[in-house]
Amino acid sequence: MLQKLRIAATVLVSAFLLSACEKAEKPFQLPSLGTSQFATVKMGQDYTDQVYFNFETGTIAKTSLVASWDLAFESSKEGFHVFMNGAKNIFVFNTRQKDGASVLNNYISKIKDSTFAFDAPCAMPDSTGVGDWRQPDGSSKGDVYIVKMSTTKYKKIIINSVSDAAYSLSYGDLASNSLTTISIPKNPDYNYAYFTFDDGGSIVYPEPPKATWDIVFTRYRYIYYDMGNFPYQVSGVLLNPTGTSAVKDSTVGYAKITYQDIANKSFSHFRDVIGFDWKSANINEESNTAIYTVQSQKTYVVKTQRNQYWKLHFTNFYDANGVKGSPSFEFERIQ
Repeated sequence: MLQKLRIAATVLVSAFLLSACEKAEKPFQLPSLGTSQFATVKMGQDYTDQVYFNFETGTIAKTSLVASWDLAFESSKEGFHVFMNGAKNIFVFNTRQKDGASVLNNYISKIKDSTFAFDAPCAMPDSTGVGDWRQPDGSSKGDVYIVKMSTTKYKKIIINSVSDAAYSLSYGDLASNSLTTISIPKNPDYNYAYFTFDDGGSIVYPEPPKATWDIVFTRYRYIYYDMGNFPYQVSGVLLNPTGTSAVKDSTVGYAKITYQDIANKSFSHFRDVIGFDWKSANINEESNTAIYTVQSQKTYVVKTQRNQYWKLHFTNFYDANGVKGSPSFEFERIQ
């Protein structure tokens, strides 16, 4: 018995010594209200990179290639929505067919370009081109979708199922009689699980954990609905879809705007609230070039998933060498 007591005492002392040696985590110090900060992100002059930014730390959470993915699968436990990469000008068409082997190259002649579907630029779950691919009981309808990668490149997919933990996706070339099936796991720490058709098909990780960023600078597809649903590639800013919202102001001005100015305004969860029109382009059609001018009078207030309010406006779109694709902005916590 005495021996057991000695062992227990030794364990307790060792545990105390170990805990005493551990350094307490240093709490993160938020910038005080009224402290303006400046940042520049580099997307590349052809907007090849997407840059995830965190207001609280004033740092870039991650930079990845815009074209690194084709499809994004909602990663929450109850999620089932599927998005397409508009930056790669991907479209989808639901054939309503159930057999992948019956949908081959000759099927394209049956489809008008105008009938290919796209995601709305607001990027809300109820506005996807794929839509709800499930039966009322949650099982898959088994529809074969054609994925248009370009005017000469097509894939086909069937979304077989979704659970709390993963999706099952079958995919292949349009000309193929057989499909490959892959399990795409969900991770609730992320907004989406990403898939690319490149190199035979694989899961990729272009986005950082959803708790680590607020806005992303990226290339995306805007739809001019008043021009016959004309799709156009733009470079701009999208919100984190998790608990983030924003409002735009063009009257008060960045220097003067306070929390009281926007406290009673309606904040939108549309991901493109900030969007791309904080800059304007003077296009030279002869040389096919554009000169961009930042509209610094436009102020945006972002409410983050941490219930902080940050104001920002843009100050430049060029780097020190005059190369476009390097947005500079000023930002400040106001609540």
